[in-house]
Amino acid sequence: SSCGSSGRPPAHKRLPPTDAGGCSLPSGRYRLAAARLGPVVYVAGGSGPEGDPCPEVLCFNTLSHRWEEEPGSRPRPGPMATPRYGHEVVGVLGRYLICIGGRAAGIRESEQGSDAFVAASADVLDVATGRWAKLPCRLEQPRIYFGAAVVTCPLTKVTVVVVCGGSALALSQATTASEG
Repeated sequence: SSCGSSGRPPAHKRLPPTDAGGCSLPSGRYRLAAARLGPVVYVAGGSGPEGDPCPEVLCFNTLSHRWEEEPGSRPRPGPMATPRYGHEVVGVLGRYLICIGGRAAGIRESEQGSDAFVAASADVLDVATGRWAKLPCRLEQPRIYFGAAVVTCPLTKVTVVVVCGGSALALSQATTASEG
């Protein structure tokens, strides 16, 4: 492996055995994004085996090691406001998933469905209601295949999402700048 390991996690960090398919995705998907809120890992977007968009959000309960229709007492998340792939998803404040950037997945008949628009946009899922909303903020540089992290300043308690790297969509080259 290029990361200097055997590719397998150490025995003490492996998930316990489950029944067949317990941890496997319920459907084939790639170029997706995932984030954790509490005991639930949310998998959003991506492309199916034939390159078709995957607008649904999947929920994996880390306590039961099962994919769930409704994660605990919360409603099932609705389909993504903007289906996309090559994006990032971060969990914020224990209740919200912010979906950032990426390429448009599916129909691109309007400006809001174009890669340039989607790659600079952000949507938020309120997992308490299962509803999506578009965020008014936009990335300064549209991008795909990047990293994102949530950081909270211990002194001010201000939480920000830091976005860095990836490919600048308009420039089609790697970027090294960070946005916060």
